[in-house]
Amino acid sequence: VAGALADALVRGGRWDGSKKSKEEATREAVEDLLGKASDIQKACASIKRFANTKCGGDLLDGCIDAPFLQKFAQTPQADVRALVCEQVKRIVSRERDSGRIVELLRPVTPLLLDDEVRISDLVATCFYVAGAQIGQDQAALRSLISLIRPSLSNPGDRGSKSLRPLEVLTFLASLSPLSFECFVEDEVFQRFLAPLVDEGDPLMTVSVLDLVEGMLGPNQEKLMRAVPGGFFTNSQGDRESPPGPMHPSVVSGKILPLLEERLACMVANTSAMTVVRCRAIRLVTSLQSLWCDSAEAASNSDVKASPMAGEVVSALLGILDPHEETEDPDMIASTLDAMVGYTLGSGQGLWVLMRQDSGRMLLMRLVQYALDQTLLPHSEHVKDRAMTTLAGIAQTVMNLAEETRPGFDDKLKETVFEAISRSVNTVTLSECFRHAVTRPDKELKVSTYACLAEITRSTWGTVEICAHREFVERIADAQTESGAQLANWRHKCVCNLHATASRIVDEAEAGSNNINSAALRELAKVVSPLLSTLQRSVSSGPFGSRAAQTAVATADMS
Repeated sequence: VAGALADALVRGGRWDGSKKSKEEATREAVEDLLGKASDIQKACASIKRFANTKCGGDLLDGCIDAPFLQKFAQTPQADVRALVCEQVKRIVSRERDSGRIVELLRPVTPLLLDDEVRISDLVATCFYVAGAQIGQDQAALRSLISLIRPSLSNPGDRGSKSLRPLEVLTFLASLSPLSFECFVEDEVFQRFLAPLVDEGDPLMTVSVLDLVEGMLGPNQEKLMRAVPGGFFTNSQGDRESPPGPMHPSVVSGKILPLLEERLACMVANTSAMTVVRCRAIRLVTSLQSLWCDSAEAASNSDVKASPMAGEVVSALLGILDPHEETEDPDMIASTLDAMVGYTLGSGQGLWVLMRQDSGRMLLMRLVQYALDQTLLPHSEHVKDRAMTTLAGIAQTVMNLAEETRPGFDDKLKETVFEAISRSVNTVTLSECFRHAVTRPDKELKVSTYACLAEITRSTWGTVEICAHREFVERIADAQTESGAQLANWRHKCVCNLHATASRIVDEAEAGSNNINSAALRELAKVVSPLLSTLQRSVSSGPFGSRAAQTAVATADMS
């Protein structure tokens, strides 16, 4: 055992089995050592070594209790506070009694806000270990969460260190659906969101948004079972619910209204920092996809949708409207990214985007940023994100079941052509794509080819592209792209064009009844002259020839 503590136990004569238990003697020795040692750092090191022995660890486990911790957890000596937290962590990791775990953590919980980072880290680790030990004990989980509640008062007064209790809460809430429900049902959740009300510290606000997003991620499945209602409104401002019944709320009655109110205000606040609004946009659209997805498995149509829906939509439309807000490429790109998560992560999100007035207006703005070269012409990043988002939406539409696809496909077609018609420069769909693939930015070219590959899976997209022979011949020419990635994407576009064009011609020859036969023959007249060109390009592969393939490989290596 450690020398100093051994001296206190043996030469001090405190270990007398007839008068005191070994635990009592150990406690008195430790208290004397911490209270009277001239070198407190050396004394703490001795106790740590003693605790690391089997005998010493067992003795300390028996003598360290709430009164002992209360006495030394608030001492001004940082080494003593660190020692106390280390011993709590060690005991909690071996303890099976949930009640004792909570009682051991109670005296050290205020140290989550300790000025010494190592100490607050130790306390946080104690909670992490405790969460794993407690498991599914609902009462103990509630007690752990309640312990942290006082640490959330006036978070702005404590600066960055107030993030520590928020981080611990995030961990506890993410342990399981049960712990998440305990967290939401407690009023501590409202205090958790307090920094989102006071936006005086943007970095603190962004940190809390990140924590909220991280906390909701593991619990998405539970939220999807619990969230009622729809999201978007029509042009008259009336709520439109997606088709199907809605599920009664379990936890959403507390979590979503609070979150949405905060986030909607942040998104609409044009004076807030871009980074704050971008994070808020991403989170609020993620939440809305949960509202929509839950409608698919719903059973109670009496639950109402979020009252903040109209405000959120207005804010998103404002961001994507250069006439209403100062053009901010970062804000626009963030909004476009958020639309990807909302639309592609939600079956009902696609319904909303295609079938409701406000949703279609968002889709219209997206298409304009992707294809209208007069909007932010020098922002390659915005164009890239818009193309990627549009490609994802088109892919989702084309992957729908045969019986449901036509309605969505028609809406996408109408929106694309209407957006192009609103351009200052009257252009065609082929010209929009041609302009984008000839720009120097590689990421934009890749996303443009990805979007074109999905658009050409549709009949209308292929016919529109084939109506401009020069652009088709450019796509079919393997020499137009020298890099392997771009060459493969170009070839995928050619393959999709050829497959769809062949289908149109085959249906026209077979007298298909899918659409008016005369109209089908007219479409076939547009695409049939290019079938041979497309066939040769498909057969020659992404690189056109062996020599071209060798040249591409050499270029990639360099």
